[in-house]
Amino acid sequence: MSATRTESSVLPQPLKLWERIVVVVGEGAEAGRYASRIEDFAGDCLVITEPQFLSGNTLLRDGLHVSVQLTRDDAIYQFESRISRGSESTNGQALLSAPHDFRRVQRRLFVRIGMRERVEYAIVTSTVDWSCWQQSLTWVEAQTIDISGGGMRIEATEEVAVGSLLLLRLRSLRPDMLPEFVFAVCRRIMNDHEGKSLGLEFVLAERLDRTPGAPPPVMLSSPLTQFNNAAQNKLVVWIFNKQIAMRQKGLL
Repeated sequence: MSATRTESSVLPQPLKLWERIVVVVGEGAEAGRYASRIEDFAGDCLVITEPQFLSGNTLLRDGLHVSVQLTRDDAIYQFESRISRGSESTNGQALLSAPHDFRRVQRRLFVRIGMRERVEYAIVTSTVDWSCWQQSLTWVEAQTIDISGGGMRIEATEEVAVGSLLLLRLRSLRPDMLPEFVFAVCRRIMNDHEGKSLGLEFVLAERLDRTPGAPPPVMLSSPLTQFNNAAQNKLVVWIFNKQIAMRQKGLL
């Protein structure tokens, strides 16, 4: 069954058998959320497993209009449907009217969560000797404030100019989030209730040769080229799942 029925559809890949979905009934804080999976495509209906309660205060009843959400690597997508538990559903199954349009609820790449961890950074200059880079760089300790798939915000403990290239050393983070060393560009300097901070954009290893001030990749040892597209995707997935868990606990 194709999930791209209309020109306004934005779902990049068709729905899949056994794909996990969340059925949402109602709105706001009282909305009920129920987990299910797609079991079959039957004409103009989706056959799904019996929805299991996740959270909320609104009951899921036969014939109700619902919103259906599915999580993909790049975003959460949503479509409107009607649920049925009539005579056509058997063996604990339910039916959803087939989607005719999808909309992107949230781009994963821009999901940002608060995170307080120790980080070290060094400003990259043309005088750095990359054959002994750890000794050649001057490291400064700071604290992270938040993180997204595209960058992080850290406390500004030293003067850093917008546009500066930094090398981050992230010893305290788990390796499934980020490699230990990541290049980043300072995109902005902020002053708010949390004090002065730096907004940093991560630089993928594949883009170092197009980043002003960055050393040629051939000059860099392996630990400095680990943050690639695959590593960024892992970070995005980790942050996204973390956000979902925080929402379920009422922390967001």
